[in-house]
Amino acid sequence: MLRRRDWLSNTWIVFIFDHGEMLGDHALWGKTVFYRQSVTVPCILRPPGGITGRVSNALVELIDVPATLRDIAGAEPLDSAMGCSLCEHLTSDSTGKEAIVSDLFGQTMLRTRHHKLVFGTVDKRPHQLFDLEADPDERENRVFDTRLATELLDRWMEPFDALTDQTAFARYRDYVKQSGSLN
Repeated sequence: MLRRRDWLSNTWIVFIFDHGEMLGDHALWGKTVFYRQSVTVPCILRPPGGITGRVSNALVELIDVPATLRDIAGAEPLDSAMGCSLCEHLTSDSTGKEAIVSDLFGQTMLRTRHHKLVFGTVDKRPHQLFDLEADPDERENRVFDTRLATELLDRWMEPFDALTDQTAFARYRDYVKQSGSLN
């Protein structure tokens, strides 16, 4: 339709999902875990006129999508926005953020370029810890490496928690528990 109407030269295409699926990986189905297959989602950005295709493994988050749409529209970034435009990944080998955080059903995932730590959102008790360089398929849970888990929590979660409205976050977690809905 876009090609037929000659709109491809002035139309951005943004294609994205909100989650992956396990599809039998780690003997699991569904999406409510923090393994790579569940948290990695497709995101395709095509600027007007197109570009040479490329794949980026940069650490980015869904909160980057609104910032990207503002960037595409030529709007200034919001002062309070935590997201970053993804447009730079179209032409550079940016590695993205140093760490990303996701929260789901009382568990939090902290993902850096080299490690993934899954822990209890409230008690901060580690559940899973993976060295993604040595174990990219997340098969060897190193959760008993308490030194590394503590180091990751101290380095990344203390500053994150300081920026987060903990009262609103607690209300949201209660809402999810009571309703079963993530909206």
